[in-house]
Amino acid sequence: MKRRTLPGILALLFTLALWAGGLCAPAFAENDFSLDKRAWVSAGSGSQKLAFEPKISGVYDLYAFCGSGDPVSRALLLCDGAVVARGSGGGHLLSASLAAGKRYVLEIQLRWDCTLEWMRHMTGRSLLLPEVLDSDVTQGVILQPGNAQWYAFTAQSGRTGIYLSADGAGNVSLRGEIYDETGTRLVQSRYRGGAAYLYLEGEAGKTYYLRVYAAGTGVGKFRVRKKSFQGQAPEQLEILTGDMTLLEGAMRSVRARTEPRGNYGDMVWASSDESVATVSDAGVVTAQGPGEARITVYAYGGLSQSITVTVLPVVPRSISYPEGEITLRAGDAQTPELLVYPLAASDAEFTYASSNEEVATISQAGEITALAEGDAVVYARYGEMEAALQVHVEPAPTRYRALLIGEQMYQSGVNTVRTGSVNTVYNLQSLFETAQYEGESCPTRVEIDITAQELQAAVTEFFAGARECDVSIFYISCHGSARAGETVLQFSDGSELTGSQLERMLRAVPGTVVVLADFCDSGGVIGGEASLAQELVNVFAGGNAAFSGSKYKVLASAARGQDSYRLGYGDEEGQTATVFCRALCDGLGWNMEGQRRGSLSADADYSGQITLWEAYRYTLRRVKWYLALADGSTGKYQQDVQIYPEGDGLILFSR
Repeated sequence: MKRRTLPGILALLFTLALWAGGLCAPAFAENDFSLDKRAWVSAGSGSQKLAFEPKISGVYDLYAFCGSGDPVSRALLLCDGAVVARGSGGGHLLSASLAAGKRYVLEIQLRWDCTLEWMRHMTGRSLLLPEVLDSDVTQGVILQPGNAQWYAFTAQSGRTGIYLSADGAGNVSLRGEIYDETGTRLVQSRYRGGAAYLYLEGEAGKTYYLRVYAAGTGVGKFRVRKKSFQGQAPEQLEILTGDMTLLEGAMRSVRARTEPRGNYGDMVWASSDESVATVSDAGVVTAQGPGEARITVYAYGGLSQSITVTVLPVVPRSISYPEGEITLRAGDAQTPELLVYPLAASDAEFTYASSNEEVATISQAGEITALAEGDAVVYARYGEMEAALQVHVEPAPTRYRALLIGEQMYQSGVNTVRTGSVNTVYNLQSLFETAQYEGESCPTRVEIDITAQELQAAVTEFFAGARECDVSIFYISCHGSARAGETVLQFSDGSELTGSQLERMLRAVPGTVVVLADFCDSGGVIGGEASLAQELVNVFAGGNAAFSGSKYKVLASAARGQDSYRLGYGDEEGQTATVFCRALCDGLGWNMEGQRRGSLSADADYSGQITLWEAYRYTLRRVKWYLALADGSTGKYQQDVQIYPEGDGLILFSR
């Protein structure tokens, strides 16, 4: 926007003081002086003190106007007894940076009665900084109640018309005033509805100033349309069309004429509510929505006439669902198209119903929610008319998510640092981020060096959205050991969980839980011995293995009583990872060294999906291969991957 500064202003017109968006009506006034939004100050009261508290911080300008001369002999603005700013005369008195919530006192001595106005820099143009009206149409906004916008324009001819209209649904009732360079008001707007019209008999080439504000507490966007006129002003204006009633979407021309002939006949059309009806520059009215609006025509010289336009809704004559039937999965929601004839129909307050709400429901907004496998018919009704839609609901898709835990930096005196845990879990995250299960991705979350208590919070939060048909993958790499027949997991701060405590934590997760246990003695959580031929044994005295039953699927990195190893190709963290994770990534299609996708080596039947059993058989062999490389086939390192249950066909990975 272009800005212009007006020097040498001796007097300004302002009737608005302490507007709500800035200084926002005073919190109180000393000497029982009540300061309102349009403050008029009497000189007969002598020196006065006006107190207020800004609601918004910013730089503010104070103006005073009395019609002629300089009304203020002295003005002091104080805060906590200190002078913040001072001024005198008329027009712009002072500027100050004010803080919200601080108490300020304006001490003012007057020569004559005057009005005051505060204006914040960021929300209103002042007469000192008007926006230049350099086009025929300009947009503006009243941001806060009491705000005013100032514009400067140069008259192209002696006669100028300015039309102000709300830019939208007419929620702001506009007012306008035109001033000359001395601050003398020349023109006040005429208005009907929310619009205003100003006609200036001025001097070509001279600069004038337009002040735009809203009645009451109105706020909103507006348009300024400026037009220069030449010729004789009309004496009469007549609309040749009376009040009209239109159906929504309809259009009709409205004609008007001026008298006598030979006058300047240009006219401006406006609507009091553009959400009901709009009108073009040629007088074509378009019905937008049910209600009433005033259509007003303004002629050169300020003449105006109006008619009332009533817009009625279009009533539907038929309704139908064009698809006839749809298929959804349980848990999905969809709002199918409802075809209404005629297309312009707006009075469409439909009611909806479902023949089987255990399978699918439909809201009063027409949204269908699939609940369970089966069939249902939903209906949309309007009066005696009805539209039916067959809904087939298929089982909900299985959604996967993976929570990956790595414990590495153990506190001094608790245990030794497990180098490679960070590299391990982030490679697993990269692996699962490449997965696609029935077109759905696998959200992942990594937690490093958390406590047992923090693990509970992570499980509760991350698996909160799980359903009974979902699969939740839980991986943990930490120190593990056996104690009194129980497998014990140790966290970086020294806190511990037994296998049974971990199971109780995961028991609350709905659906199937896949546990990938990667620590020493991890097979103990399922009772897994080194020989698969042996039966599962009890881990706890008098009880069963921690993870059993159809809810759980488990891959454990080592048998009960075995260590779980880490393997590195150097001393760097990025080259070290657990042997189990390396084998799993190899089988499920992630190249750790290259940090890229690999082949699905564990996919024995080339289906593009890897079951838990396929993953087990591959990692069992692959772990032994890695350890043989490490110890030169001496058999020094023994680590047998365990599975529960054997032969399980659950899809662990899909791409």
